[in-house]
Amino acid sequence: MKIQVRQEDLREVASIASRFISTKPQIPVLGNVLLESSKNKLTVSSTNLEMFVRMDIGAKTERDGSITVPARLFLEIVSNLKPGNLNLSLDKENLIIKSEGFSSRLAGINASEFPKVSVGKDAKFIRLSKKSLLESIVSVIFASSFDETRPVLTGVLFYKKEKKLNLVATDGYRLSLSSVGEFDFPVEKIIVPKSILNEIVRFADADEYFEFGYDGSENMVVFKLRDAIFFSRIIDGEYPDFEKIIPQEFKTKVFLDKEDMIRGLKLASVFAKESSNVVRILIDSTSGKARFLAENQLSGSQESIFDANVEGDDLEIGFNYKFLLDFVESVKGERVKMSFNNSSSPAEFRDISNKNYLHIIMPVKI
Repeated sequence: MKIQVRQEDLREVASIASRFISTKPQIPVLGNVLLESSKNKLTVSSTNLEMFVRMDIGAKTERDGSITVPARLFLEIVSNLKPGNLNLSLDKENLIIKSEGFSSRLAGINASEFPKVSVGKDAKFIRLSKKSLLESIVSVIFASSFDETRPVLTGVLFYKKEKKLNLVATDGYRLSLSSVGEFDFPVEKIIVPKSILNEIVRFADADEYFEFGYDGSENMVVFKLRDAIFFSRIIDGEYPDFEKIIPQEFKTKVFLDKEDMIRGLKLASVFAKESSNVVRILIDSTSGKARFLAENQLSGSQESIFDANVEGDDLEIGFNYKFLLDFVESVKGERVKMSFNNSSSPAEFRDISNKNYLHIIMPVKI
């Protein structure tokens, strides 16, 4: 290998690749990134055996070659160099990095020891716009669980219903559902780890379109974006029957300004943080008001009152303010619709500007 690349390009791919390595690798090469030069490009790859990434950047190539080097050290070196051209070359199992006034020798491992990743011929792809999928991911992923004892809840369910691709995430206390659109999705349902979806959201910001595929023989999902390919194994298991907890009718409906709701929740959080995160919402249909209250026996209390359009019965209900804030901060429109039955039943929250998105939150006892 003997190539020249731009520091800015190499820094970006090295940063992404470093997030795909094993934190405690069982074998040393899993702590490394794979560098491969060919046909005026440098390909940077990394994996933790659950997720894989492969990215290309432009390069001036004098001699092809490949090697793996420690991801963290490689990133630290490249990130601290000045913008401009970097020269990379090999000396046996060492990577030589040179720029103006700088030279480094980084001990590596032969590229032949790096795990091979391939998508079988059975992989099927659909073409999606950034807006259609990425916004749906963002609107549901925060509701997924961090509890590793229930792996299926740590991912996002992709499922097909009535020719539409839908995304669902839940942690057992709240649920987000977003319909992406009509696509010939290649599988009825799969559970995709949120770790790979977070990376897709971060990387795909500037893309108009990308390809999303499923390879049943490898049990993998594949995302093709710009000059990168992301792979991930899917989560095995049966997703809960979430549809049965979604209410079909409501006794009270409240329409509220999004910014008012954010303000009310943030003010309530000052005291709610010390009282199990509980905020009470009081709905008054006669006056058309929504009141957000929180109190702590030691530090005090607060109450915020906002104008609202109320349909139906009066109600007092309690929620974890963090769950409400996560939802309302995902809303793109200017107004929110809250729908209730009683103080102990699941409540529905909607972005009025997006009919394809709903959020369910379980109340808490007050």
